Amino acid sequence: MSHSVTYTTGDGTSFDLTSLKYGLGSGAMWGSDLMTWEFDIDDTTGTTKRGSAEFDVTARFKTKAEANDFARATYADALTGKYGTLAVDGWQLSCNVKSGTPGQITDAGGALCKLTLFSIDPTWRRITRHTLVAESGTQTSTTGLDYPTDYEFDYAGTSRGSSMQSFHADVPCSVRVTFYGPCTNPYVQVTSTTGRSTTSNYYGVDASADAGERIVIDPMGRRSVGSSVYKVGAYGERTNLFDSRRRGVEGSGSYVFATMPAGDLMVSWPQGYAVDVETIEERGSLPWS
Repeated sequence: MSHSVTYTTGDGTSFDLTSLKYGLGSGAMWGSDLMTWEFDIDDTTGTTKRGSAEFDVTARFKTKAEANDFARATYADALTGKYGTLAVDGWQLSCNVKSGTPGQITDAGGALCKLTLFSIDPTWRRITRHTLVAESGTQTSTTGLDYPTDYEFDYAGTSRGSSMQSFHADVPCSVRVTFYGPCTNPYVQVTSTTGRSTTSNYYGVDASADAGERIVIDPMGRRSVGSSVYKVGAYGERTNLFDSRRRGVEGSGSYVFATMPAGDLMVSWPQGYAVDVETIEERGSLPWS
């Protein structure tokens, strides 16, 4: 089976490792190491955690010049502390190239190189974007969203009816949401429709965005101040909106960083603005294929 494989450096330079230009070759050359996983288990408490990990892959380059370009770009990442992204069939791993060992020079003038990839967080993520265009939903309700609990803010009786669109997640996922202006106090509600019980969560920010601006809720940015809930202005300037997020905790139904279960999901929003809802699925190793 052929695979789509790319490596993107920290500055955004992308190398297509599946093309004639940058070919990783057959799955036997690279696949098995990327499908391994390991946990550290405490002998006393039995608690588990994942540490950093290294993976060996073999890259085949069409020319030695192309191998040099790859080495130069990944070397620069290592010196500056930036991480690149290895993507295989849509699954992404944040990593950098720890070492490279030259291998065979092919008859056509190409080169093989053994690479050791280092990842401080060896979690594979698949990010799928679902774009909700203003005034585009189905199953319109003229009464707005009906929440099971009362909020101090009122969603009922909106001038535009709420709309719903559905999608599917193979594994439990976090959710990244981008609201496009103009909008005021934007929100979406994501509901799991799989199984006997219904799990629903509201993602929203008490802020406004003008045309050309956007408001972002990004669970992957929680380690950096100003990178989890923020507004991007028309000229790219960023404003921290963390204190303007709708408050809640996991399981409360209004936690902006809530994780949704695997299965069928339904998203509803009031149609007055466009929204990107991105599901971020996570797994400990590259899936078998």
